[in-house]
Amino acid sequence: MLRRLAEADALALHGTQERWSHLPEAYQGPLPFDGRSVIGAAHHWGMGLCLHLPQHRAYGVPNMRVFELAAAGAVIIADRHPFIEHWFADNVLYIDTDGGEEETAARILDRVAWIRSHPAEARAMAAAAQSIFNRHLCLERLLEPLPGLLAALARDRSHPRSRPVHVGVLLPGTGDLAERLKSLNRQKDEGCLSLTALIPAAQLCADSTHLAPGPTGLTIRSLAEPAGPATLQAALDGIDALAILPEGIEWHQGHLAGLAAAAEAEGGAIAAGIWPAPEEPTGFPIDPAEPLALPPPDDGLIPEGRRLARAWLRAGGFYCRVERLDGLAAESEDWLTLALNLPPALAEAGELSLPPVPSLTLLRLPAPTLVPALRAWPGAKEPESRDRPPRLTGINDLNPALAASVPFLWRPGDFEQLPAVGPLWLYGAGQGGELVHDGLPAAARTRLRGFLDSRRQGEMLGLPLLRPSDLDPAEMAATTIIIAAQYVSDILLTLRRGQIAPARIVNAYPYIAARQEAMARRQADPPLP
Repeated sequence: MLRRLAEADALALHGTQERWSHLPEAYQGPLPFDGRSVIGAAHHWGMGLCLHLPQHRAYGVPNMRVFELAAAGAVIIADRHPFIEHWFADNVLYIDTDGGEEETAARILDRVAWIRSHPAEARAMAAAAQSIFNRHLCLERLLEPLPGLLAALARDRSHPRSRPVHVGVLLPGTGDLAERLKSLNRQKDEGCLSLTALIPAAQLCADSTHLAPGPTGLTIRSLAEPAGPATLQAALDGIDALAILPEGIEWHQGHLAGLAAAAEAEGGAIAAGIWPAPEEPTGFPIDPAEPLALPPPDDGLIPEGRRLARAWLRAGGFYCRVERLDGLAAESEDWLTLALNLPPALAEAGELSLPPVPSLTLLRLPAPTLVPALRAWPGAKEPESRDRPPRLTGINDLNPALAASVPFLWRPGDFEQLPAVGPLWLYGAGQGGELVHDGLPAAARTRLRGFLDSRRQGEMLGLPLLRPSDLDPAEMAATTIIIAAQYVSDILLTLRRGQIAPARIVNAYPYIAARQEAMARRQADPPLP
């Protein structure tokens, strides 16, 4: 899609030169991250493109580019997104992206042509979008209520509750106990709370020399054995609510006070949290390539190796009034097991409040061997098998569900599953094609006829480079095509629109991504001489 736009002289790319080295004719250089330069560039070019990944729609979050374009007074070309349609209505030029890369590029170029042939109307649309942004969506407008909210908060604090909410906080596990107690002291100063740390007796004895209370003081109660709901409820005598702070969890400012307010209706709440970005290979590098903390996805999308981390976050976000614990059954081999199984047990027993704004962070992943069995979250799908690549197509693929509809090649041994007869063609004339070519077993390479590309013809690695339409129909009907590029869904659409369908289609993007990730690791950490 971008190449087609570049060839039509309708594309200006900014960013790192390495990122856009394959489109030098459209590359305009880097822009500083100063909050102004990107707005100036959008204003200079007069129009801009705002497209969304499936993740944007899944979470209802628009691409932030739409705000930059509106602020710049540029004409906005965008695919359909509920947020954009709601706020900007017909002051945006919309395109459909369900036809693949080529059709999407053609629709974008149609919009560009309309803008160039209707400058007055286009300027009016840009001005209207800019006005909507300035009146409703700029930071000045979004932050207008803040002084009033702060004043109301100050008034509430000047008229505290007749009695502070007394929260017992279970501290399971053996790590960073002193730091967790300091964290509780910070929470105590917010929201008119009275806090008591509930610490297993064995742990309390082992760490007694390091547990001097902080400057504001903190009540500590010892938890006797055996670990379980009955022992816990006995320790909660005179306490209003229970929270859990496992090791490796950081509570944000106001976490407990927010949970206490959220739980007033249902008597229980579990706060949203964020965890470290996965370290698994994710495919072609993206820009900027920086580690991010992310909210966990739905349970069915969490690999087996991260199920414990998900349970850990739910335990760190747990809060309930003590009366909700009556009759609650939760597995309790030890205090940590109980802490991890209380959240799903509470969710099974009744309604919960689930505040959407994250108020805690998992700083590091727990060792997966700590708890052999975890209670499933009510209604959660079974997690996907861990023997699955982290990504089946490039991060910018417009239709990843379509890409997941064909078999994939991920590890070198997967190539042995290729059909033993019939011609092979590699669809991909870039680095991906080279990597898959080099990975083919000797027997398969003898049947490799050449490379395919949607537009190019010629030669590659001494073999023919053709377009799919160039293949003889009989050859196509007997061929296994191995997709060796990152836009898997677009290639699938191209092949399925042909007059003759290939015998088989296999997706080698996971293998390419794994190879690239391995090469990047070797470059970052070269072997010692």
